Amino acid sequence: MNVITSFFERREQKQILFERNALLDLTLHEIANDVRKRFMSFYDESLFIQQELEETCIDLAIEAYLVGASYSKFSFHGESEEQVLSRASSELKQFTDTLFDFWLFWSESEAYEKLYVTCELFLKCWWQVGFKKGERRYRMRLH
Repeated sequence: MNVITSFFERREQKQILFERNALLDLTLHEIANDVRKRFMSFYDESLFIQQELEETCIDLAIEAYLVGASYSKFSFHGESEEQVLSRASSELKQFTDTLFDFWLFWSESEAYEKLYVTCELFLKCWWQVGFKKGERRYRMRLH
């Protein structure tokens, strides 16, 4: 007897499998080093706060990476990276706002504009890394 699954269940299973495979190319050490390099000037003295901020940055970098990897399918079908980036801009903006708000809550920094630009560039960088690796996976037919 066959098991009947819905379209949404199947799509969710495919998405999870794609994300698992995309995460094989990513190392947490690489992200953590990037977080420390970019956000070092905004850290406070408290080690607990630094660790909490670093973990949140890593989480959102992974999310941006996965969004970039999943949006790379549009590049495979002929769109340029700029077009795909504009397609994903709302999600990147949401991630940027979330990270910026988190930093505002925990940090005592007064350089709001510089902090926002740093958050934006950090997430855009990890989106592009995911996009490039996803593009490579599509070219190699590993999706």
